[in-house]
Amino acid sequence: MSLWSGLFQALILLSGTFAGAAYLAHLKNSLILRIEARLERIETNLTAMHSEIKGLNEQTSKCTAECEEATLRVGRKHQKNTYIIVKTTHRQDLSPNEKIKLVLDIMVEVKQYQLPPTALIPNSPQPLLHYPGFLSVESGNDAATKIYDLFSSNGWKTQWIFRYGQTQTSHYHSMAHECMVVLTGTATIRFGVADTDPDLEKSTFGSGREEGGIEVEARAGDVFVLPAGTAHKTFNTNPLTEFKLLTPGDGHSVAAEDVRNALANIELSGFTMIGAYPKGGGEWDFAKGGENAGGYEQVWSVPKPERDPVLGESEEGLCGRWT
Repeated sequence: MSLWSGLFQALILLSGTFAGAAYLAHLKNSLILRIEARLERIETNLTAMHSEIKGLNEQTSKCTAECEEATLRVGRKHQKNTYIIVKTTHRQDLSPNEKIKLVLDIMVEVKQYQLPPTALIPNSPQPLLHYPGFLSVESGNDAATKIYDLFSSNGWKTQWIFRYGQTQTSHYHSMAHECMVVLTGTATIRFGVADTDPDLEKSTFGSGREEGGIEVEARAGDVFVLPAGTAHKTFNTNPLTEFKLLTPGDGHSVAAEDVRNALANIELSGFTMIGAYPKGGGEWDFAKGGENAGGYEQVWSVPKPERDPVLGESEEGLCGRWT
């Protein structure tokens, strides 16, 4: 091979090397540009995602704060247990039944007690129902008219408001179911047993009563639904006042043309309750114990009401808990 031929071959090889290097450099730059563009898009997406996550976190924090505030609000209003009913709406465009449906969107706390018969008291196969703090009570008169509307819409007749004294005789109603709602004050109510001593001091605070039964601390806003035959005795009332029927009439009806207005204008003091009974049902009596011995089945056969006095057709009330 001549010198020129060798140089020519070397130049060809060198030119190929230079071309390859240029190609690789061009390819490298192109890849870098594409990678940078991809990274820029990823960064843009990450920024958008970060903004979205920040928004979600803010919404979550807001919801958490609202939930905590609601929990505290409910906790301040009702200091025990979880299933709490809140104040019924004051909207005038809603019927009582519509108000009930709104209220029942939040579950009511229901306590039920099974009270067996005793030698003197029939009690009932149906449970005693207690709805603690059912009614939001700003004033007793406001509560009285609200509960009157509920009773009326559910087929129960308001018959009395009593102010209770220090104690009373244990008694039951053999021909009628009863609903009692606490309007003002606090007291202890003993359910399920008869007095065995005519001395009220002994029957209330001593041994002058049957064994068994339960005692419930009653407060304003509490609702009690008593099946016929259930013995009950109210004592330890606070504030302490004298026993008195506050509604006009004999306690079996409110003797007024406008019952609702009459209830709104009653002066309430001490421990007071409002009572109602199913419309069309039997008239309540005042049996002290032993009157129905041997005939408990007759007491137990008092017909089940079609609606709960305050919960209507809800399964949470007597419609779902009484057979």
